[in-house]
Amino acid sequence: MKKRILIIEGIIAAIAILAVVIVSLLPDPRKGDPVTAGPTESEEARETGTRESTSEAPVSDASTESLTEAPTEPSSAPPTETSTEAPTVPPTDAPTAPPTAPPTEPTEQTQETTVSPSIDYSKIIFVGDSRTKTMASGGRYEFRLVPDDCVSATWGGTLYDGNAQHDVTEAVFKKRPIMVFWYGINDVQMHPERDNADIFIENYDKLLSLTAENPDCTVYVLSVLTTTIYERDYYEGQNDNIRRYNEALSAYCASHGYVYVDITNLLTGDECFYPGDNIHFSEAWYRERFLPTVLRRVGLLK
Repeated sequence: MKKRILIIEGIIAAIAILAVVIVSLLPDPRKGDPVTAGPTESEEARETGTRESTSEAPVSDASTESLTEAPTEPSSAPPTETSTEAPTVPPTDAPTAPPTAPPTEPTEQTQETTVSPSIDYSKIIFVGDSRTKTMASGGRYEFRLVPDDCVSATWGGTLYDGNAQHDVTEAVFKKRPIMVFWYGINDVQMHPERDNADIFIENYDKLLSLTAENPDCTVYVLSVLTTTIYERDYYEGQNDNIRRYNEALSAYCASHGYVYVDITNLLTGDECFYPGDNIHFSEAWYRERFLPTVLRRVGLLK
């Protein structure tokens, strides 16, 4: 037994000696493998120093500005003060270009215009419907070619309604030496017996008889103008009636002491009408044709 123990102890001792020999033959890990080893101690020291100097070294003011205040492109937005400051005076509207086509209704004129400043309009008064009223103000178009106080008319006026009687009474009250009547076109369209020229004359006579209250005036009665192609939708087929009215009106004036004035030659084409409705007349037509003709006829324009 004792012998076995000695043998075992000898084997263990041999193993220990063998282990020491093997360990001594192995390479020193601190010296490193030239192929696989990492950086040496000196290289690690240099790297460590570089990292410490980069992270801990103070940065100069110039370098700080270059890092924190990089140059930027100029902004297109206005400065803060200009954009937030409200204007003290509201801006005016920019002028707009004039329309390429005439509007449906003409714009109101701000200054009175006349055919001639030498005309004494205090001697004349016009009585009639919208075609008469258009020459002054108060109507839809307000061309203002004549003073307001020399026009007594109603939009849509006819010979048989109360408005016409009111207008004539008002005109007679002014005691003007010249009175010009121009009715008939609405009677052609609206009167239930528009085909009857005798009724047309009866209605006209009721109005003209009111002028007896102004015996010193001269009464002029203008013919009813025939219609054109633009008006046929509204006054369709009425030109024959208009011609009969004018024949009867001419004969009536001759027998009652009124002056009949035929103005049918003033309507030379469709360009005479205002383009907004093709029923009423244009400002140029009144200025260049109607007023000069009538004013010469009554003796106020040479």
